[in-house]
Amino acid sequence: MTTRRQEKINRRLMALCAETFLLRSQDPRLNAINVTRAQISGDLKKALIFYSVLGGAEKEAQAKKALTQAKGYIRAQVGEGLGLKAVPELSFTFDRNPEYAQRLSRLLTDLNSKNPDLLGTATELNSKNSDLLGTETELNSKNLDLLTTETELNSKNLDLLARETELNSKNSDLLTTETELNSENPDLLGPETELNSKNFDLLAKVKATETPPLESSPPKKSARLKSLRPKSSAPAKSSSPKSSAAAKSSRSKSATAAPSTRSSLKKSDSKSEGLS
Repeated sequence: MTTRRQEKINRRLMALCAETFLLRSQDPRLNAINVTRAQISGDLKKALIFYSVLGGAEKEAQAKKALTQAKGYIRAQVGEGLGLKAVPELSFTFDRNPEYAQRLSRLLTDLNSKNPDLLGTATELNSKNSDLLGTETELNSKNLDLLTTETELNSKNLDLLARETELNSKNSDLLTTETELNSENPDLLGPETELNSKNFDLLAKVKATETPPLESSPPKKSARLKSLRPKSSAPAKSSSPKSSAAAKSSRSKSATAAPSTRSSLKKSDSKSEGLS
């Protein structure tokens, strides 16, 4: 496995070799070489340079001979620009991949020239495949959107489920508390019922002991009103001397009692004024 440093050195080796072949060297055999790849070892002491040449086996042999002769010169040029403490030992090998690619392209060209209908069919198939690929890409993007929406809905459902669980737990706590209060209330209900019965008994006793309202007695006529009553103009004739004598004695008593009743009425009037 190549590290980042090795990859960086490989790219630098390719650039330095290509610059040496094309610009610094005056050998036409080296000018025709194309550098395809470079691979340095893990200890940075050896490097393998892959190259290709157009023109067949003869050009390949000439390039190989030129590289062998200019190996020291190429190493010196690469060492100046590489910047390593020790210049790696260079090895050159012909890269067969470009040749295979050229052969394949030639074969495809021949097939296309011989069978143009196949080329049109292949083109149509490629266009249809591109359309299908675009449709598949759109479907994948829609599926991703649906998946995102489903994930959001699932998260919201989880939140709602968590809240529902909390509410259920709170309801169970309230139910437990209510049950405990109901279990304690019968003990409190018994004394309350007894107190209510006692209150009803006391209320009945109070109602029973209440005295009925006194009947209003007619007002007594005062002695003053009696004294102010007019006397009869003609006294009744006595049928007997005893009745006349009794009448006289009663008149004399009433006459003597009149001043005393008047004085008592004045005193009562003066008391009533003082109280008012």
